[in-house]
Amino acid sequence: MRALIDSWSSAIDLRARIGDAVWERLGDPQRASAVVDTLSEGLANAVRHGDGSAVEVELRPTGADGVELLIQSGGALGATRPGIGLRQLAERGTVALREAAGRVELAVVIP
Repeated sequence: MRALIDSWSSAIDLRARIGDAVWERLGDPQRASAVVDTLSEGLANAVRHGDGSAVEVELRPTGADGVELLIQSGGALGATRPGIGLRQLAERGTVALREAAGRVELAVVIP
């Protein structure tokens, strides 16, 4: 996870916060894979559709064992329907995509 964030940080202005309790939850291989896929998809979309401003990532524990990943970037929602990447993420967790105050937020809860 850190290597992925460091890699993206070399290409974009990226600020990441990872809750301490998240690391033990990423010991589950399926959950860890879903988080990596979510982070990759969310950051790619932030670059592809964003306005070039800083991207913020927050990874925090939720529920008994789950993880919530929030990715915020500057820009506006363009499509009314999620693309294939977001639809695939929805197969592994709960996905919300919303816009507020010139920022777009992708929130994914992975049980």
